[in-house]
Amino acid sequence: MARNIIFIISFFLACSATAQNLNNDIPPLVKQSFERRFAHSDNVLWKALESHCFKAAFQIGKVLYSATFKDTGDWLEIDREIKKGYLPKPIRTTITKKFPGYRIDTAERIERIDGDTLYKVYLKKEFAVRIVQFSLAGDVIKIIQ
Repeated sequence: MARNIIFIISFFLACSATAQNLNNDIPPLVKQSFERRFAHSDNVLWKALESHCFKAAFQIGKVLYSATFKDTGDWLEIDREIKKGYLPKPIRTTITKKFPGYRIDTAERIERIDGDTLYKVYLKKEFAVRIVQFSLAGDVIKIIQ
């Protein structure tokens, strides 16, 4: 339950401040594309993003996902929650070196349409939280928070 709450909060924080909740007002092309890719999804929540894009947060079984689509129905990226142990070793090494004292709270694997794979890691240290994006090689791409 706590994991679901964290995912939903992070989903809405990741969306633009101007995003709108659109669960029942999704363009047909986006909805069709989503349903083809994720036919067995549950608990779907939609957000409209800037740049004519839409993001869905959902579950398949016990795994949490989010997927982003253009208003034309073209898929852009998918984020999938992963277990900490599935983070590539170079990322874990970078966390140890560059974020001493932080522990991995949750992690996501991000697959983009261009074939690029990134990892978003939520790090905790007492009351501090860092959200960091990494390349597969362990390079810090972006510190989100």
